Amino acid sequence: MTRTTTEQTKLTICVWHPFTEWRPPASLADAIRKRWPAMRVAHLPDYDRLPQELPDTDIFVGYSLRAKQLADAKN
Repeated sequence: MTRTTTEQTKLTICVWHPFTEWRPPASLADAIRKRWPAMRVAHLPDYDRLPQELPDTDIFVGYSLRAKQLADAKN
């Protein structure tokens, strides 16, 4: 297994829930960007852009992925 560098890493955060307190705030993504400025961080407010973001995502933070979405997540 080859470990990627921070510059090569993309984190996608996509947690949507009707109960808004369970959704990660934008400040979470901001804090990650501040700590690791070279990392690509996508913070999605809903699932609309998820298909475009998944193919090059290395780390996914969310509740679940459907089978098609999992197949599209190459990394």
